[in-house]
Amino acid sequence: MPRIWKILAVLLAIASCMALAYIAVRAWSAPVRVAVPPVGEAGQKLLQDLGREIGSETSWITLQRVPVQDSLEAARALDSGAASVALVRSDIALPARGQTLANFRTDRVFLLAPAGSPLESFQNLKGRTVAILPGPPEDAAILDRVLRFYGLAPESVMRTPMEAGEVGPAIAQRKIAAVFVVGTPGPGRAADAFASIARATKKPPDVIGIDEAEALAKQDGRFEDSEIPQGSFGGATPRPEEAVTTLGVTWRLIASQSMSNMLAGEMTRRLFQAKARILATNSAAISIEAPDTDAPSYPVHPGARAYFDGEQPSLFDRFESMFWIGSALLGLLGSGATWLASRMRPADSADKLRRVATFISAVRVADAAELERLDDELDAVVERLVNEHRAGEMQPEDVALYALAVDNARLAITRRRAALAREG
Repeated sequence: MPRIWKILAVLLAIASCMALAYIAVRAWSAPVRVAVPPVGEAGQKLLQDLGREIGSETSWITLQRVPVQDSLEAARALDSGAASVALVRSDIALPARGQTLANFRTDRVFLLAPAGSPLESFQNLKGRTVAILPGPPEDAAILDRVLRFYGLAPESVMRTPMEAGEVGPAIAQRKIAAVFVVGTPGPGRAADAFASIARATKKPPDVIGIDEAEALAKQDGRFEDSEIPQGSFGGATPRPEEAVTTLGVTWRLIASQSMSNMLAGEMTRRLFQAKARILATNSAAISIEAPDTDAPSYPVHPGARAYFDGEQPSLFDRFESMFWIGSALLGLLGSGATWLASRMRPADSADKLRRVATFISAVRVADAAELERLDDELDAVVERLVNEHRAGEMQPEDVALYALAVDNARLAITRRRAALAREG
């Protein structure tokens, strides 16, 4: 192969390596945009703690938080490609092009009623007034759904918006019969409302769930059956006294289905490692859970599934795979360069061999003076071939071929000299 082709092949390989490295760095260092709607004071605190912990770990993943107005806008951001990950509530919007990485938390649906209240179920709410705590408008839609499940018309229950601190006095003054809650039993609006009722009535309120939650969840896949653990509200007399079955809506961390399995698995791994580290200082982290990978109501990302099933490839496996893929690509590029050079070389070799054949034909009819000139020309050809060989511009398999051609040319000159001598 001429030197120029070797140089071009080396330059092509270097350029290919640089291109692959650039693509890898761009893919790995590009921040992952996460669409985050308002999730309450406790939820925001949890997100901040998680972000700080994840950011403190050295990794090729960087997260960029994108605040959005609500869960619906977060879902739209994922479907439109404006975000790669979104935090959404299952009853509000689930992206059409998303897959679950983890369950961020589960909000329970329940009532807080004063101790000794005749209310024992949502069925007893007909003709009564309930307080609605601040939250998305979809909270009221959940109440409508539960009432219809029990055969009650939504308009048969009156609602009045209230802050958590206002519900206690309102219950003491019999302005409301109960407080409708969609949230977590731990720190937050639900706990504030519970404390307000306890202060106003001098007794901890009753926690009323939905016993038929499993049946309701089967009718409507946006919900799931859940429970409020015993003693979730703490205090001198922890409430509830035993676990309460009820309905749940899940906040899910959802990734685009186009996200690579390696990236999704790494994000899931970092999330659950951060959860373990902040659990001692933020009890709300306990709400972060793995989705049901056996019978999910919404698809789980294969990368996250591999992590939960213990099949996530190690860092060594990833780089080993990349090494072999890179080697294969470089091999293809090298083969392409060799093929290109081989397509050029035969034409060059054939041209030289044709010149030798023409040279031998000229020798056979040359007179004494012409023969001497051809002999000098052959010496110049040999010198040029030697220089090409020294410079590495000649293929090893061509050396024997050119040597045979030169030998035949020398033999032709010797025979022609003998013939001219006999004629002279």
